[in-house]
Amino acid sequence: MKLHDKEYDLFPELWSLLIKAYSSLGKSVMTPPPFDFSGMEKEKIEKWLQKNNFTENEKIYFKKCDDKSLTLNKIIETRDINDATDHLTNFSTSFRRNSIFLNPAVRAKFKQIDDALTNSWFKKFRRLSP
Repeated sequence: MKLHDKEYDLFPELWSLLIKAYSSLGKSVMTPPPFDFSGMEKEKIEKWLQKNNFTENEKIYFKKCDDKSLTLNKIIETRDINDATDHLTNFSTSFRRNSIFLNPAVRAKFKQIDDALTNSWFKKFRRLSP
């Protein structure tokens, strides 16, 4: 009976973590439309950088690169995959830590979902790796 109570309490937490992992992973696998920096003066690029929430390292990397559009896409992809990594890790860790409290059929379904998300993450990560 206590196991069923724990399972009931666990569902909202796992579901919330799953939605975050799914959403952030979906965002990370989509390629953003290119932003055209051609013809933009250095001052305008600098103002644009200041208005957006770039880290200092991202700003330095961006300024050094010649192809600003490609560089921006790399920065966005890196941010998105890092966000997806965090959310997927949180979901997977919580699921594995608490899977003992889940009904075997439910555990199997969550395992399938976890495996599918992890495989998608690996495919995206491999494309980003040099």
